[in-house]
Amino acid sequence: MLGVGLDAAGSTALAAAANGLAQALAPESVATLAVDSAEVDGVTLLDAPDLVEALGATAGEAFVVRPDGLLLCRVPVADLDSVAASLRSGAAPAGAELPARPAEQVTEDDQRRENVWLGLSITPDQAPEDDREGFLARLALVLGSQVDRRQFEEAIAAAADTSPLRVEELAPQA
Repeated sequence: MLGVGLDAAGSTALAAAANGLAQALAPESVATLAVDSAEVDGVTLLDAPDLVEALGATAGEAFVVRPDGLLLCRVPVADLDSVAASLRSGAAPAGAELPARPAEQVTEDDQRRENVWLGLSITPDQAPEDDREGFLARLALVLGSQVDRRQFEEAIAAAADTSPLRVEELAPQA
């Protein structure tokens, strides 16, 4: 979650909403970042005015970013409590409409990442409840057979890393 231009009450609301979302998404972790905002425990402050400009963000807004880096929603900080409920119900969180990127700007990597995310979001729920771990183990074996040993070991290490997102990971990698 990224908050923009938050006063102390807004930063506190961001931290509380992040805790609620982390509980709803357990065992997933939720990192909480803020730009041009008041300092509050549990919220990492970023010095990134270019990010605010790039997002077209206004004070009091929050952005919820999926683990694959795509934007889930953009809402006023006051509406963050509705995000966890929306995710549980399968409904899209309400918020300001953002212009979609023209199709010619969607890269093949973006489309592939979206397809993987959608597949991993839906498929485990289709496996019998008493076989989800077996399903995930079989999936790992199938996917592992598609890459070399080093790539598979790197993927396992990345998947096992439950540490919070680090600020330097937000920058595009060359």
